[in-house]
Amino acid sequence: MLSFVDLAARPEFTVSAVDCRDDHHGWSAEPPREDVRLVLVRLGGFRRRVRGECVDLDRTVGYIGTPGEEEHFAHPAGGDECTSISLRPDLWRVLAGDTPRLNGSSLYVDAGLDLAHRRLLAATRADVDHAATEGLVGLVAEVVRQVGHHDHPGRHGRQGAW
Repeated sequence: MLSFVDLAARPEFTVSAVDCRDDHHGWSAEPPREDVRLVLVRLGGFRRRVRGECVDLDRTVGYIGTPGEEEHFAHPAGGDECTSISLRPDLWRVLAGDTPRLNGSSLYVDAGLDLAHRRLLAATRADVDHAATEGLVGLVAEVVRQVGHHDHPGRHGRQGAW
């Protein structure tokens, strides 16, 4: 069972709490989407396959999803709880500028990104119009900082841990 609860929704972005209670070991396909997604795991884990690359995701590894990608997901260790941030591509370009790569890459959830994630979640409970937008900008800045560094140790995620 998959559920989405919008924590903050504006025409340009949506921050959602996603709860997936599933234990399918096989791959499920998702239809390609038109948005840019930043997905950060809060509890549990799952696998994602895109363009033939499989990555295990948990609280230490999230991902950037890009428009038009064919994504496949598996939950061999049970369900997960995530934050899914959907951005219109034009908003991503405004916030990220000419980021060197935007290709569905994995994100290492370091202390800076974890703190930005927590601040964003707290802001969605306090003030969606201003604080949540500011929190979103801070989180995207952390993501851009990370994907802009070509030598980041955790940016490709862990391969085949399950």
